[in-house]
Amino acid sequence: MHIRYVTTLLVLASITGSPAAPIDNWHARNAGTAKRLTDVAYGNGSFVAVGEEGTILRSANGVDWSPVPSGTVARLDAIAFGNGVFVTVGGLGNKPMFTSPDGVHWTPRTNAIAGGYLDVTFNGSLFFTLAGKGAYGTSSNGIDWATGKIRSSQDPAAVAYGGGTWVVAGYKPSGANEGMLWTSSDLREWTPRESKAPNNLFAAGYIQGTFVVAGQNGVLSSSPDGTQWTLRNSRTEGFLWDFANGGDFLVASGQYGRMCYSTDGIEWTRVETGLATHLTGVTFGAGTFVAVGWDGAIAQSDPITAPEPSDSPRLRIRRVSNRTVVSWPRAFDGYQLQRSSALGRGPWEPAGEPVIDTATEHTVEVPEFEANAVFRLAR
Repeated sequence: MHIRYVTTLLVLASITGSPAAPIDNWHARNAGTAKRLTDVAYGNGSFVAVGEEGTILRSANGVDWSPVPSGTVARLDAIAFGNGVFVTVGGLGNKPMFTSPDGVHWTPRTNAIAGGYLDVTFNGSLFFTLAGKGAYGTSSNGIDWATGKIRSSQDPAAVAYGGGTWVVAGYKPSGANEGMLWTSSDLREWTPRESKAPNNLFAAGYIQGTFVVAGQNGVLSSSPDGTQWTLRNSRTEGFLWDFANGGDFLVASGQYGRMCYSTDGIEWTRVETGLATHLTGVTFGAGTFVAVGWDGAIAQSDPITAPEPSDSPRLRIRRVSNRTVVSWPRAFDGYQLQRSSALGRGPWEPAGEPVIDTATEHTVEVPEFEANAVFRLAR
């Protein structure tokens, strides 16, 4: 197969502008509580933060926060939004799990997933929740869950998805030199990987075709496909607990109010938010990043400049294992992928392959062609 990687010719109307200014400016917000906040998510026009003793807070803008009754006093450890619903889970007591369409009205849920819940994420079509000793569950609606098991002797801590691959990271197994790492493309077979990270791993993320895992003492490792990993410099020695993808930026929240961010998952910039306490969760929504943490801490970034409506997305073409994946940002809807065998001369025809949505991208898996193939977006 011959595929020409000519991205400068794969943009219609105009070329996407440069990334927004670096995320160096953060502002402390009043949570109205001193309870420890563990995670935050954005959906349906609302930021929703969760934490200890069943704490739930809601905000429309990231600035003004109001408490919401959760119906539990158990700690809530993680929250995600997808398919029109929030799902929040916890790892202590009676393994709390709740769903809500708006972040205000919450309904308790039960399922057969073993162990306390440690993380939950949404990949564009499925919720995935991690539990103790490698147990996990998947659901499209947050109510009905299928269960699975990773053959791990140690607890996983975080999950990420991208390019058709799931990555699960976690604590160092007894006697091991690296934080645990497993990958799967079908949620049935899981393969252990060498993370190259000599510490426990607490966070997993994905940006621009690159997976990233991070954790204790600022350890951070990246991979283009989840198979081969390279240790990177996070520019911080503090713990890193969570990632949020904001399109052009992947942001990590960490210890002592420190953050770091990257545009490619490889080179990282450290940021001081001005907060002295630890930030354990971060999300992106409404054009801004919001991080939450201990003692009711909330920090919000300056707005991130979005592309003008007249701008067109830039296509990305990459090899993932033995597949070729063409993708563009989820922020751009209504585009059709077209292909041609003659560079710049057409004719153009629909690629004809189904579009698969991840949390951040529209992706198309392209079959092999006998001749050169050139791609573009049109609408």
